[in-house]
Amino acid sequence: PGTTYYFALRAVDESGNASALAAAQAWTPDRVPVGVLSRFAGLEKGMRQCAEGGPATLSLLSRPVGLALDGLGTLYVGSTGDEAAVQSDRVLAVNAQGIVVSTAGSFVAGSSPDGVSAVEARLGGPIGVAATRARLLIAENSNSALRKVEGGILGSIPAQVLAPMLMAADAEGNVLIADSGHHRILRMDGRTGGVSPVAGSGTVGNDNAGQALAARLNSPGGVAFTHDGGFLAADTQNHRVAKVRDGYLTTVAGIGSAGSSGDGVLAAWAALNTPMGLAADPLGAFYIAESAGNVVRKVDAAGFITTVAGAGVAGDSGSDGPAVLARLDKPMGLALDPLRGLLFVADMNNNRVAAVGIDRFMSVASSRMVGSEPELTSISTGALSLTEVSGA
Repeated sequence: PGTTYYFALRAVDESGNASALAAAQAWTPDRVPVGVLSRFAGLEKGMRQCAEGGPATLSLLSRPVGLALDGLGTLYVGSTGDEAAVQSDRVLAVNAQGIVVSTAGSFVAGSSPDGVSAVEARLGGPIGVAATRARLLIAENSNSALRKVEGGILGSIPAQVLAPMLMAADAEGNVLIADSGHHRILRMDGRTGGVSPVAGSGTVGNDNAGQALAARLNSPGGVAFTHDGGFLAADTQNHRVAKVRDGYLTTVAGIGSAGSSGDGVLAAWAALNTPMGLAADPLGAFYIAESAGNVVRKVDAAGFITTVAGAGVAGDSGSDGPAVLARLDKPMGLALDPLRGLLFVADMNNNRVAAVGIDRFMSVASSRMVGSEPELTSISTGALSLTEVSGA
């Protein structure tokens, strides 16, 4: 009792054929076939834009970067644009049905004081986003500031940051911040609101192991909590991904030089190209967005790396087709929805958020013990086959 069990599930038909069943289903925001990439948000070229309250696929995005999911399945998208962008410097919120439900930012860059309405506020490069039960947090890259939205009102989080990038939140409301300009990772305590460094010495360098607070990083861009109590950090300009647990940092992906090679080998032996967004699943695997490599890669629980999206060539193609054949253009933030089997990708230069179908996970929060084994209560999943089981 009180233990959460995670299961990886794959839909199959009566003959055990997964792909044929998936292909026959109509696209919905929570039903993307495994291995397929679909447009989730961002106006496709040649289509008419809709207002708030309409489908996210008809909403104009300008250089989306940061992504964050809340407990209700709402996806927050932090975006910024260049001088020619019509709609930029805002945070877009899309509910689980793919409908635009709310925004923060007035589409005009600036720096609004605390106490104003979030939707009327002027923000400066709000590219990092994190969602907790109580609030939405925003990292303003251009303003070097951390902001919060509570009850629709904009506020500030006291912290010394320089060009902050992506953020991540856990179930307890703790938040990680990639303080890129200071070459370190910060953590905001979910109970006290205090912000303190948890990795990086504050001096640029290239250390691949050691005490986390003494390690020299180089412009870290992304972060993700892991389910074993640690966290991941994208050491972006060192072309590595590091893991920090119990105050110690180790390299888990990347050889320290730019490249996109090594599929099928241990991730620590593979070359990465400017890693940014990170997302970890409940069974120990994690995903990496290689912003300069134009791919998204997965490192499984055994440490082996494979490409799951992107052909490795910049472009805008492949929607509703095999994810590994799709052309991305500077993928940045990632967000993982394991229950719906979706990996969201901020495809920045294509002004869209893509959804990649992955194996679903089911979290069973209640069970009873029968002897030494847990017995699950009723689960109704339709035509689903169990492929992995893990206690957490």
